[in-house]
Amino acid sequence: MGRARVGKRTMPATVAASALAVACISLAPRTSEAQYGRDRVASRVVELAERDARGATLVGEVESGRLSQGEAAARAYRLSGGTCYWFIAAGDGNVHDIDLLVRARGVTVARDQSSSREAVVPGERPYCPAEDQRVQARVVAFRGGGVYAVGVY
Repeated sequence: MGRARVGKRTMPATVAASALAVACISLAPRTSEAQYGRDRVASRVVELAERDARGATLVGEVESGRLSQGEAAARAYRLSGGTCYWFIAAGDGNVHDIDLLVRARGVTVARDQSSSREAVVPGERPYCPAEDQRVQARVVAFRGGGVYAVGVY
């Protein structure tokens, strides 16, 4: 069996070849696991919209990020008066309960009442402001932490 020199050490050639193969694989370009998780959770938001907000169209993009347990993220949206909206959030398998709260002019106009990794607010009926307004959607990883996504339809 041959020997190979790696840095200042000499080792069996098969061990050196294995180490080189592992290094090449770990450096190979690939989709990051975080991006894969974000894409999966964003896809779940779209599925929920197709189920719960039939016929509604996405406002902007489904946005995603990462939250630790108890951490919150807030996003502002501009809504048009006379149009109805649903706010939808989802978490990955590590988020056991995601909460979603929508506020306009300092008043809560819709909130999630469930204890799951998915939230659709305001629920059966959409939120329909009479006039143009800015709202803030606040997503909280209530139990667990991980990747989340939120979309407005």
